[in-house]
Amino acid sequence: MEYKGFATAMDSLRNRKWAKRIDGRFFQALIKVDFDRTRHLSEAQIAKRAEERRNIEMEKLRQEEEELNL
Repeated sequence: MEYKGFATAMDSLRNRKWAKRIDGRFFQALIKVDFDRTRHLSEAQIAKRAEERRNIEMEKLRQEEEELNL
């Protein structure tokens, strides 16, 4: 999944420094990564939401079948 690669890249950049040399002068900056602290986009959470969605759809289908059988 694309998220896993992105999350891995963000984790590897966390607390690193960015450095650039322009015309013989060096510039640097700290990299601050503040991404998905709630893990809303994690594979486990995505799978959990998909399972909940399937359960809701199955329940709706079951109710529709019961209404048709009455």
